[in-house]
Amino acid sequence: MSAMTYRGKTIPVLTLEPDWSNQVTITAVYRSVIFESLDTSEERHGLSPRPLYRVAYQALTLSGAESGYCRRITDLSGAVPVCCPMWTDYAILTSAVAIGGTTLAVDSTDQSLWQVLQDYCLVRSDWRTWELLQVALVSSTTITLVDPTTKLWPSGARVYPVVFGRLTRQDWTALTDEHSNVPVQVDEIFNLIGNQGRVES
Repeated sequence: MSAMTYRGKTIPVLTLEPDWSNQVTITAVYRSVIFESLDTSEERHGLSPRPLYRVAYQALTLSGAESGYCRRITDLSGAVPVCCPMWTDYAILTSAVAIGGTTLAVDSTDQSLWQVLQDYCLVRSDWRTWELLQVALVSSTTITLVDPTTKLWPSGARVYPVVFGRLTRQDWTALTDEHSNVPVQVDEIFNLIGNQGRVES
């Protein structure tokens, strides 16, 4: 498993998937500054070369372990950004990947945020079993990695593009002692990782 660090601190990864009975919302946020000339005409300049993304959904914890995991990420998020998969834009492995593999054969990355988010990916089979990997190249049916995998991944595992951003703290709705509805909202921070983060094995 690889760990991403930011200013020497490990970035937590949100690996508990959404409660699919509720909506998952992905919003493109365009940030710009407006310049006004003496003739009162306006000109807009983007503050980043692409829109940033906001991911919002509800997660449902089904055990004390899942609830503890979510609370730990919430506690850590005050000091560091979090890594969030783009849950709706996954690709599926079409063949198994051995430990040390550097190529992921997938069904398709077309017509998805894989065309924009090509720096890192999350390979995941469940909330405990995952691997964050740096991406070298994305094509329609292949994701080439910078460093080799450290786990054996079966055909059918899902691969997600990810964003790094700030987690908004929100109140949980407790259903039982171990079950809670957990609202999640992550606002991407552009180029955060390229400037200040790195992957450690």
